[in-house]
Amino acid sequence: MKWIDKYILHCIIAAALVYRLAIIFLSGDDLFARWGSDDLFYYTKLASNVWEYGCFTFDGEHVTNGFQPLFMMLLIPVAPLFDNPISTMQIVLVFITITTMLSGIYLFKLARMFVGKGYAIICVSLFLFHPKLLSISFNGTEAALSMLMIVLVVYHINKKSLSWWKISGLMAMMVLTRIDLSVLLVASAVYAMLIKKESIQQWIKLALLPLLVTGLWCTINYITLGSFLPDSGMAKSVHATMLDGNLWDSLRTGMSSIFRSESSLSFTSIALIFIGAIFMFKYSNNKINSTIIVLLTAGGTILLLACLKMGTYREWYLMPVFLGAILMSTQGIYGIQNLGIRYFILPLAIAGWTVHAWKNPRIMLGNESLIMAQELQDKLPGGGRIGSYNAGIFGASLPSQFTLINLDGVVNNSAIKHLKNRSLDQYILQEDINYLLDYGSSIEFFERFQNSKFDYDTLITINTRISDNKLVLLKIK
Repeated sequence: MKWIDKYILHCIIAAALVYRLAIIFLSGDDLFARWGSDDLFYYTKLASNVWEYGCFTFDGEHVTNGFQPLFMMLLIPVAPLFDNPISTMQIVLVFITITTMLSGIYLFKLARMFVGKGYAIICVSLFLFHPKLLSISFNGTEAALSMLMIVLVVYHINKKSLSWWKISGLMAMMVLTRIDLSVLLVASAVYAMLIKKESIQQWIKLALLPLLVTGLWCTINYITLGSFLPDSGMAKSVHATMLDGNLWDSLRTGMSSIFRSESSLSFTSIALIFIGAIFMFKYSNNKINSTIIVLLTAGGTILLLACLKMGTYREWYLMPVFLGAILMSTQGIYGIQNLGIRYFILPLAIAGWTVHAWKNPRIMLGNESLIMAQELQDKLPGGGRIGSYNAGIFGASLPSQFTLINLDGVVNNSAIKHLKNRSLDQYILQEDINYLLDYGSSIEFFERFQNSKFDYDTLITINTRISDNKLVLLKIK
């Protein structure tokens, strides 16, 4: 890479880094109003308990495998630093920022290999300043790590700078980041054999290590907890039996994510992807077009499988789709510049995204959860056994005199069979749970998994920015 290329890349990365650090070190109220997620605190609580107890448990009593393994393994060494919810989120977001910067560097190399320096500058700029990707990665889950592994795999497969066994190792790490990314392995193999005319023997060799790792992880799950799937997937599959939506609505909503700047549809995203699709055929580049098709096919398949199995999806499942969308958007801007319209298109696109995201931010109810946790401690100074369906932030906030048990099964294997049998009320009694802590809508939804409803006394009610969804602490009569 020439020195001028490195200089431009370093400037882009520095600007993106400063932008993210400015978010990470916001005041606690501002940070929890828009960033993070309950899942972030599931991960950090599990990591802390592994460090303390030596087993994967959220509440200190019930084991779980409701996590993606590679991300969890990287969090465990820093678990002693998870002191309070604010510093915990900041530590995780710093790790995610480092991961994202590495993705940007290798995406620059990939795009430069495809076309050249100008194309690469557009691509990495769109990637690092796309507000939707920022929002998804700053949920605090495995999304940024998934993106890094996808970029590394795509880069090294195209460059062939590593031996097949080393590429196979990257593939195995990608699968450990998210098991469903094994779909991308299959899509890449089909592409290599049909388009690049690679031999099937090479791809069988490449697939051995990822398949071995996947099989080993699933076998460990089955031996320890009786299921090949992690608790998070099993629980969501059970939840899906009570959801009112349909497959088409879930698929349509999922694919529309790539057209959003953050929480709502963005004209900028729609225009860039549409123009990019035109220039994919006008200025055909077989490597780019094939890579985009593989990514969109793999991502679309992952979305379909998630919707079929769980009735819904999470946006961090769709990282192959988002990478494909970034490459298509790059095609759009690069194609416009080749028509003689230069310089202002890229900053205009980034500005359009950013302004739209500021006006339509994602709503995170973290502050309300922290207020509830504090009021709960004042109300019940002696502690108690509490059940919660969205237990992440509460688990990170409540002191040791409280036992907080996850009831939706995402990080509690023992709850899943009761969800399947519609006997969640029996489980609550069996676990000697005296209180329920959650959003009113969640408590109402999960009453569908009970044989009979409880009578409650309402001890605390916290209004949220979503007016019809209040946080409540209920005492079971």
